[in-house]
This record gives sequence, structure tokens and C-alpha cells, in this order.
Amino acid sequence: MTMFDELSLELFRDSHIGMTYRWLTHSPLLCEQVDTLKVPTKEGNRAYWLSNIANNKRKDFAIIIDKNTHIGNCGLNHIDYTRMKAELWIYLAERYGRGFGYTAINQLMALGFVELGLNKIYLRVAANNTKASRLYKACGFVQDGVLRDESINTKGQFVDYILMTQLLIEYRGLKGN
Repeated sequence: MTMFDELSLELFRDSHIGMTYRWLTHSPLLCEQVDTLKVPTKEGNRAYWLSNIANNKRKDFAIIIDKNTHIGNCGLNHIDYTRMKAELWIYLAERYGRGFGYTAINQLMALGFVELGLNKIYLRVAANNTKASRLYKACGFVQDGVLRDESINTKGQFVDYILMTQLLIEYRGLKGN
């Protein structure tokens, strides 16, 4: 069985909110990676996700393995059908380093480029998150620049973010189309 056979992206729904809240309350590192300065309240987390579910400029997914194990979330936001671009985001809360992030990103890119007809998918990654940067490069993303002092982390320090993109023509080249 391949990684693609084991992993699926399920549209994010109400039933995924509880697990997402649990991850945020148990992992300060995850809060920092998703650019959250403090753990949200249970009600705040629920309101955030219900708002996202209703937003037609987003496509959010739960990353599911083995048909029912929720290990993370991902999606495309700021979807702009006129300008044909969207921002990719992903986090794994469990089971790092096994190829699940790579597989989920590739499924998101197929959704964006093939199904939604986008020309560009972009993302931001904290400059000190070298593992994520390597993953995005392995998926075909190219560094476009650095957003200096883009955010403040949980320690009150400014953090640079790397801006990365992938264009449809590059995606087609990677996929041999």
C-alpha cells in the first residue's frame, strides 16, 4: 500500500474541531508553527473554524490516515479565482516524518491546479522552520523572498517568513504534463 492509499483529505467539518483544539492545547510548538500567540479558548477555536467552514474563499481539510485517524489539517485559503491564486497551509499534529505532509501537499496542489484552475499557489513559512522549508522545496515550491519581521512569536520576538510559490507551468513540469 502506498502513502496515497493510506491518506485522504476530508473536507473540514464540525467533527474535526475538537481534535484540532486538543492539539493546540497540548503543543506550544504547534501554536507557534500556526502563528498563534496563545492557545485559543474552546469557544474561540470553535468560532474560528465555523467561520472558516462558511468562507467560500477557503477549502480546509482534515488529514486522515487509515480511514479514520485525524493527524493534521491543511487547505487553501485566500482563493482568488479572478487572479487564479491561493495560499497553501498545512500542519501535522501527529506522525511527523513519514511522508504524510508531502502526500497531503501534493493532493492540495492537484486540487488547486487541476480542479480549481489556479495558476499560482503560494505559502509562507517561518524562516527558522527548516524542516518545513525542505518539505516545500521537495514538493516543487521556489523561494520568492523573505518577509522580514513578518510576525511575533510566542516569546515576543519578531520572526522572518520565507515566501514560496509554485506556478502551474512548474507543477505540470513536475507531473510530466
